[in-house]
Amino acid sequence: MEKRNIYVLLYDRFADFEIVLATLLLKRENLVYFGFNKLEFESETKLKVKADKLLSELNPDLCDLFIIPGGEPKLLIKDPEQREYVKALNHILTTLNQKKKKIAAICGGPTFLANSGILDGKKCTGSIQEDEKVFFKNTLFEEVDLIRDGNILTAQGQAFTDFAIEVGKLINFFENEEDATDTLKWVKNIK
Repeated sequence: MEKRNIYVLLYDRFADFEIVLATLLLKRENLVYFGFNKLEFESETKLKVKADKLLSELNPDLCDLFIIPGGEPKLLIKDPEQREYVKALNHILTTLNQKKKKIAAICGGPTFLANSGILDGKKCTGSIQEDEKVFFKNTLFEEVDLIRDGNILTAQGQAFTDFAIEVGKLINFFENEEDATDTLKWVKNIK
């Protein structure tokens, strides 16, 4: 079986721990880390990470799954110096969505999706602060752990283990439901 292209967005202060289980499960796929506006980033846990490519190098046609970790996207969205990068990300997200590519975002990550407009009229969730609700005014936001609406998966930050399994289901990674359940038990150390 040919490896799938899993693209992961990196930006300053991204929540690395929220995607580590998902990327662990998908490590045999072609994982490519894209830098929002540069190649080197510091995560929320002060982990220094280098992206493989710049966001401008992303080819939506080759993408099988696009993952956005949590963090504080509103800081980037509202920063006038980041306007062109946010505009480029919005274009990529819109293109991915139009092509029905799979998109998964956790915690603050859905804020990027809402800002791009691709969540308009869709069910979604995320861990958002009061001042971020403005981004979600046209969505069907719910306070639940996970929501999958069509090709888009959104999750609360504390649901990162379930998010990892749902990401796998999103791209038909597991052989069957039992395989997914067994993997979830392994991740949660349930005997």
